[in-house]
Amino acid sequence: MEVEPEVNIKEIEFTNEKTNNILLNEYENNINKLLPDNITISIRELVHPHFGCYLWPGSYVLASYIWNYRYKFVNATTIELGSGVSLPSLLIAKLKYEYIQKHECLNNKNSSISNKILSPTIITDISNPRFILSNIQKEVKQNNLRLNEQSSFYEIDMEEENNKNIDYLTQYNIFVEPLYWGIHDTLVEIKQKLSNIPTSFTSNNNYKIDYILAADNFFIPKDYEDILSTVSIIFRNYPNAKFITTYQERSSQRTIQHLLDEWNMKAVVVPLSSFNCNVNDLVVKEDQNSTETSSIKNEIDNNLHFGGSIYSIFLLIIESNK
Repeated sequence: MEVEPEVNIKEIEFTNEKTNNILLNEYENNINKLLPDNITISIRELVHPHFGCYLWPGSYVLASYIWNYRYKFVNATTIELGSGVSLPSLLIAKLKYEYIQKHECLNNKNSSISNKILSPTIITDISNPRFILSNIQKEVKQNNLRLNEQSSFYEIDMEEENNKNIDYLTQYNIFVEPLYWGIHDTLVEIKQKLSNIPTSFTSNNNYKIDYILAADNFFIPKDYEDILSTVSIIFRNYPNAKFITTYQERSSQRTIQHLLDEWNMKAVVVPLSSFNCNVNDLVVKEDQNSTETSSIKNEIDNNLHFGGSIYSIFLLIIESNK
């Protein structure tokens, strides 16, 4: 029986002070007006040597990009690969909820009786050790969000049922799913789950994946091709999807360019300065009730602030080279 490691809670705050001014068209501007000026995401770091137990700098950089361009994501279907503690996906899910709440108020609808459907947010990682996905499930709950009942990690929680902070009439459409890179059976299952969700109560249309997300997954060279083969399968099913990924350059001899060519993909590097990403702006609030010892806490802090310079991190937007 698996024993879940000790937990360290961190709250990551995003504010408009960290947002670059962007020229928006009328449609984008109307969306942006309905988005919050600040948002805080609660993260559960686990005291364990597994890579997926900590908030890595690439995850913060990817979340910063999402926050800066949040108007692009609130109506989008996203899937995150190797999510770990899932900061980017949790930020997107929270933004979607905040957006639809304000949208309902603007249209003078009674949100207490109006059902709301959010576009799907799919969060994936390996299923062994199981506590990685189980931890994401708990993070969803901790951020006052709910899993879709079709999610592989959905379970009825009586404590959650009594949580007055959760809007039970909203269909959050958050999925926590097992996924191994290069093994595509679970992608078929995820696609089937998407096909079962209508885009509205009056429509038979289904959701398509708009963005594939990955933070610092290009860590071990032997995994590179498996990652891109997984992305390629998603592109094949959803040809208009974009793959947004961050990676930390740990060796100048490591490259994915030849694999991009092999899988018929093209990439654009997005400068961190273009979305005002600076690790010194990271606001972290420690949970005073965390149980770990000071030595373990220092180990976590070293992982967060950070495993190398943030300026060695790159953000790529990768597309199918149609």
